Amino acid sequence: MDSISTIAAALKDSRVAVVPTESSYALAARVATDAASFTACSRIAALKGRPAGKAFPVIATASQLADLVEPAWVPRLLRLVDAAFWPGPLSVAVKARSGLPAQVVDDGRIAVRIPRDETLIALCTAAHAPLTATSANRAGEPAIIDPRQAAILFPDVPLLDGGVLAGGAPSTIVSVSDRCDVTLVREGAIPWSRVSKTIEEVLRG
Repeated sequence: MDSISTIAAALKDSRVAVVPTESSYALAARVATDAASFTACSRIAALKGRPAGKAFPVIATASQLADLVEPAWVPRLLRLVDAAFWPGPLSVAVKARSGLPAQVVDDGRIAVRIPRDETLIALCTAAHAPLTATSANRAGEPAIIDPRQAAILFPDVPLLDGGVLAGGAPSTIVSVSDRCDVTLVREGAIPWSRVSKTIEEVLRG
């Protein structure tokens, strides 16, 4: 089990780590346009046994959104903070910045959120980059809330022990078109009924 500083150093060095999120443990890697980030994201796909074409969601600080999405989307996404969706468990897929790893981009879009968890924000800040936040499990298996189980499943991956987590629904994921039409990808911690109309109005505003 490693400390926050050790995990942050590993992520900054473009290694993969297991970290606690608000609900379950996740496999984290730095998301950037360099070769080391590509390698780390590829390793996560291999660890999960995840098929190509299903992108990992990404977490970021507000200042890191420009590293992930096309410039026009940055001010729109920042409005979600004022709308009380961010920080929080809502991932929004919009047009991605070019040159990012294929594992985080699906049909030219990237699903990103600003998390509420202070540890996740600290890790993004210390790594100087957004991070993947895909569940630390094999593809198709349940999410992991116990760090001991994560350590057994991924024995060679640095682990930040946040204790046994509360579990619960993952982030809700929505996709937003260039015209700001919003569609549901996955209903999670925030009900679609709460998101559907509000987010469309916020992003168009």
